[in-house]
Amino acid sequence: MSIFVTLLILGTTEIKDEVIREIHLLNLLHALELSSEQKEFIIKKIEEKKTIEEELFKKNSEVSRAFAVLKELKDTLLSQRHIPEDLKKRVHKAERYLKEIRRKYEEKITELAFSIKEILKPHQLYIMETYKPCIIPPKETAIGQADDREGITKGLTRIRKLPNKVFEKRKYEIVSATLENIKLHLPKGYILDEEKEKEWLLSFFNEIRIVPEVEFTLRVDEFAERLKSRYEVFKLPIATWVKIEKFLLDPKIAELLKKTE
Repeated sequence: MSIFVTLLILGTTEIKDEVIREIHLLNLLHALELSSEQKEFIIKKIEEKKTIEEELFKKNSEVSRAFAVLKELKDTLLSQRHIPEDLKKRVHKAERYLKEIRRKYEEKITELAFSIKEILKPHQLYIMETYKPCIIPPKETAIGQADDREGITKGLTRIRKLPNKVFEKRKYEIVSATLENIKLHLPKGYILDEEKEKEWLLSFFNEIRIVPEVEFTLRVDEFAERLKSRYEVFKLPIATWVKIEKFLLDPKIAELLKKTE
């Protein structure tokens, strides 16, 4: 692959990632329905964040010197294994300094995030707590999107209502499509025994098709929870202020807020 093609691919990937990020942020902003005062406050905090970054990193000569020491270490390791004692001492000093600067930066950004949290209304805080980046805001989600109970319930109901001949003809196709959809929502690198899961899904679908109609209606939420919990990867809850820091203090938010006013 030529260098030109490689650069073209990398550039296209960066543009795609940037557009997707902006779509995620726009969906969040539409959901929050921020007031003019809230928008102005958030833009102000993003500007403060930029000032903090410039003061602590970009305009800080000590940071530049610390990184220069680390580069010296890299160059030394490229040419030899032995690291001079003097360089070791300077590297340790540089590391300590950079960690301290990072700590100060995180403290200041956390303060900004908390200040934004204070101006959000209860329903907006709930949106932040439950927000999951998406391209299209979820409504009638396909079966397999394991974080949406309503979507799973509708998917199971559709499978149950299929005529026997249609289900028998398409059951392996349905199982494969369901598993592929589920895989889209699993963490990168998550290992799944696909053959085992296909057997489980087929057995599960057969079960919901043979229970009496009244019983299915009463237990449909239970069935949905069984499917959801089977593919639910445990995640530690993320504090609201962390999500605010990640999304509402993104410099792109300021640009989007100005465009959507």
